[in-house]
Amino acid sequence: MKNSTKIIILSLVGIIGFILAFSVNSIWVNGVVIGVLLATALWTSLSSSSGSDVLTTQLNELEELMQFKRNQIEPVKAEYGSIEEKINNLTKTHEAILEQDTKVAGEMVLLADKVRRGHFMCRVASDSKTPHVHLLKKTMNAMLDATEKNLEQAINVLEALSEGKFSTRAKVDVEGKMAQMLEKINDLGTALQSMEYQNNEAKEVLNNNTQQLKNTVENLRSNQFVELSGMINSTVDRIQNVANKEHELSGNLQSLAGNAQETKQILVTIGDIADQTNLLALNAAIEAARAGEHGRGFAVVADEVRKLAERTQKSLAETAATINILIQAINDNSEELNKNMDEMMSLTQYVGAVDGKMGELLHTMDRLT
Repeated sequence: MKNSTKIIILSLVGIIGFILAFSVNSIWVNGVVIGVLLATALWTSLSSSSGSDVLTTQLNELEELMQFKRNQIEPVKAEYGSIEEKINNLTKTHEAILEQDTKVAGEMVLLADKVRRGHFMCRVASDSKTPHVHLLKKTMNAMLDATEKNLEQAINVLEALSEGKFSTRAKVDVEGKMAQMLEKINDLGTALQSMEYQNNEAKEVLNNNTQQLKNTVENLRSNQFVELSGMINSTVDRIQNVANKEHELSGNLQSLAGNAQETKQILVTIGDIADQTNLLALNAAIEAARAGEHGRGFAVVADEVRKLAERTQKSLAETAATINILIQAINDNSEELNKNMDEMMSLTQYVGAVDGKMGELLHTMDRLT
C-alpha cells in the first residue's frame, strides 16, 4: 500500500476519533478511540519508510488528546464528590427530622398519660419540620387549651355558686354540648340569684312583720285594743303573703332541681359521645394494626385519643357528682322552706287566736263599762 494511501486512512481514522472523543462524554468510548488511534499510528509507522516521523506526530497528538480528556475527567470526579456530599447531607437532614418526629410522638404519649391522670396544664413542647406532625402537635395543644379553659371555667363557677356568689357566670364561647353545659350552669346561677333575691325580700317582709308585732305589743300595753285588732289582722295578711312567697320559692327550687337534672342528662349525653369516641379510637387502632408498619404512628395517636376519652368520662363523672351535691342542697333548702311555711301558717293561726282573745277582751271591757 502506498504511503499516501496510508496517510489518508490514518487521517480519516484520526478525524473520526476526534469527533467521537469530543461528542461522546464516556470514558470507555474515549479509551476505545485512543486505542484505535494508537493502533492505526503503529500500523502506519511500521508500514512506511517515514514511520518514525509519523509515529512521533501521532503520539504527540495522542498525548494532547489524553491531556484534554484528563482535564475533562477531573471536573466530573469533583462533581461526583459534590453529589456524594449532598446525599450525605440529605441523609443527615432526614435523620434529624425523623428524630424530631420521634421526640414529638414520645411527648404526645407522655402528655396523654398525664391528661389521663388529670393534668390538663401539660403541653407538647417539641416541634417537627414535618408538616403533618407539626399540625398534629399544634392541634393537640389547642384542644387541651380549649378543654382546660372550659373545664376550669365550669369548676370556678360551680365553686363560686357553692360559696354563695350567685352573680358569677361562665363565658360561653364554644359550641355543641360543652356550650349547653356552660349555659345550664349559668341558668343555675341565675336561678340561685333569683332565689336569693326572693329570700331577701321574704326576710325583709319578716323583719317588718316582727317590728309590727312589737308595735302591737306596745299598743296592747297602752290599751289601744281597737288599733291592735286591726294591726293583728294586717299582720295575719302579711304573714299569709310571706307563706305564699315561701310556697312559690319552694316551687322555684323544685324547678331549679329539675334544671339540674337536665344538666345531668346532658352530661350523660356527653359521656355517650366519649364512649363513641373511645369505640372509634379502638376501631382506628385496629385499622392501624392492619396497616402494619405504616400505621404504627396512627395507632399510637388512636390509643391516646382513647385515653383522652376515658379522662373525659372521668371528668364528667366528677362534674355529675358536684351537680348531685347541688341538687341535694336545693332539696334540703326546699324542705326547710316547707317547714318555714308550716311554721308561718301555725303563726297565722296563733295570731288569729290572739285576735279572737282580744275581741273577747274588748267585749268584756265593753260590758264592764
